[in-house]
Amino acid sequence: MPEFSIESGDTEVLIGTRGGAVCRYVTSVSGKAHHWLVRPAGEDAASFPLVPFCSRIREGRFTFGSRLVRLPANNPPEVHAIHGHGFQREWELVERTARRAVLRYRHGGSAWPWAYEVQQTLALHGRDLSMSLELLNCSDEPMPYGLGFHPHFSKTAAMTIKAGVQGVWLLDEQLMTIGEAQVPEQLSLSSGFSLADMTLDHVFQGWDGSAVVRWPERRSELQITGRGCISNLVLYAPAGGHFVCVEPISNVPDGFNLAPAAFKNPVFQLLAPGAVARHSLVLRPRLLG
Repeated sequence: MPEFSIESGDTEVLIGTRGGAVCRYVTSVSGKAHHWLVRPAGEDAASFPLVPFCSRIREGRFTFGSRLVRLPANNPPEVHAIHGHGFQREWELVERTARRAVLRYRHGGSAWPWAYEVQQTLALHGRDLSMSLELLNCSDEPMPYGLGFHPHFSKTAAMTIKAGVQGVWLLDEQLMTIGEAQVPEQLSLSSGFSLADMTLDHVFQGWDGSAVVRWPERRSELQITGRGCISNLVLYAPAGGHFVCVEPISNVPDGFNLAPAAFKNPVFQLLAPGAVARHSLVLRPRLLG
């Protein structure tokens, strides 16, 4: 896929127009490369945007008003629609400077019947990487939506994650939302959760917009700060994998098939015609010496 870089001092971000993806995010100091994001084996993206929905929709089907929406299974062998459109589409490069790039994806309506436009801005501020999404509803009726990011971080034996969350979404065997509960003690993120031997696919609710990933053996850490419509945080660590995903998202898994009144916390959001939803994420790495 077409790729290009933005740079700031000792830090480079490689961007792919396919999927609007971050393919590499690296700081090089004294001949050593510190990779803040990693690509899963066989994949091009180390991080990608989630739009116009996050996570899964059961069998790609949901009813909105009087409309039955049927989406294709877009990531075989997964049988459900997953992660939206943006991660599989070609994005237009709208603007580029040495430290900043703006990309755009337009959707005219198809199986997803609402037309929309999304603009993504990626910028380096020193070593910090900011990523923002602006989603415009171009249709003439309200659109259910979700926004998020799907970054992959290197999994090491001593790594930890600390985050402020208020609860956890309960999922069934197909990872679809069925309820909400308090965070179990064994999954507490408040004081630094060890990910060493964990297999995870959990969605936390009430995220306060801040998380810190630490790699003690590498003497480095990375702060994650989210702003906008995001209130949920996914931790995904597959068995035997070399990566961990820390995903800020707005809609919960299969949220469009849920009755919002049955839950204390929002399961999805609506965007009025002509309205814009915004979300931003800042990755702030730090070398500890």
